[in-house]
Formats: sequence, structure tokens, C-alpha cells
Amino acid sequence: MPSIPNPSASAPEAAIPPLADDWRGHFPVTSVALLSLLHRAAADQLEFSRVERILWIACEFWAAVNARELNAHLDTEVGDPLRDARFAFSAIGATVVAETLRQAAAGTAGAKSSGTRCERISDIEDRLLRLPQAVDMLIARFAWRYLCEEPKGIEPAAGVLGSRETRRDYRRLLT
Repeated sequence: MPSIPNPSASAPEAAIPPLADDWRGHFPVTSVALLSLLHRAAADQLEFSRVERILWIACEFWAAVNARELNAHLDTEVGDPLRDARFAFSAIGATVVAETLRQAAAGTAGAKSSGTRCERISDIEDRLLRLPQAVDMLIARFAWRYLCEEPKGIEPAAGVLGSRETRRDYRRLLT
């Protein structure tokens, strides 16, 4: 039976990029919104609104940044994920993220911009993780507005945001 290789055994510790230490994933309200999209996609309901696409792109991109997997996320042969992310973050109000991505796309990512692609992407990740903007909160607010305003009758996962008190607490947190 083949064994799963230990990543630290094949690479020096310094070569393994650290995860964003304090990131615990998307806020619950964001996860609820994403789950509704995933359930629809799994049921072959593949027509998504502009707002749904913005939410998905922002969440996927931000998760890739925090997992230090932006290089893999950007390694696509379809579309321009960096441009899509700039648009999505601009739409949700994360203007500092959008500007950082605009600078990166323009080739002004800083001193490391002349290095390899991996170095430039690592520099972008570092810059995004140091931003003063509460990006997760902006994504959660956008997700909350989507859940409250989207006319498609979104069904959150059973029990999540179900009670009136939970909805009130999230509304207070996100406004």
C-alpha cells in the first residue's frame, strides 16, 4: 500500500509557506451563502446571478490567499482570475484589495516583481495578508445582503441562521 509522503520530509521547513495563522475560514453567514450555491450547482442549476458570481469569486480567491495557494488558484487556462478577483473585491467594497490586485496586474507588485512567477505571487499573498481592511467582514456583509435580498428563495443549510435571534445577531454584527 503506497504511503502518503510527508511534505516536510521532502522540503526544508523554510520552503513550506506558512498559512495565515489567524484565519479560521469564512464567517458562518458566508459559508451558508456558499453552501446554497454549491447545492444548486450539484443539482445542475448552473445559472447564477452576477451577485452570486461575485460572492463565489471573492470567497474562492480569499480562501486561496489565506491558504497560501494563490499560485494554484491563478494557474488556470480559462479566463483571468486576477481580473475577476479585482472586479469582485471592488464590487463588495474591498477597495484596498482591488487596488493591490490592480497594482499586481500592472506589474508594480514591489521589489519582487522582477523575480519568478512564484515569487511575485508570494509577494501578492504577503501584501494581501497584511492589509488593514477587514476583508472577511466585507465578504460576510456581502453574503448577508445576498441572503436577505436575493429573490430566489435561498434555502440555508438546516438549522443555520434559522432562529430569529441568530438572524438578529448577524444583522447587528454585519451592519
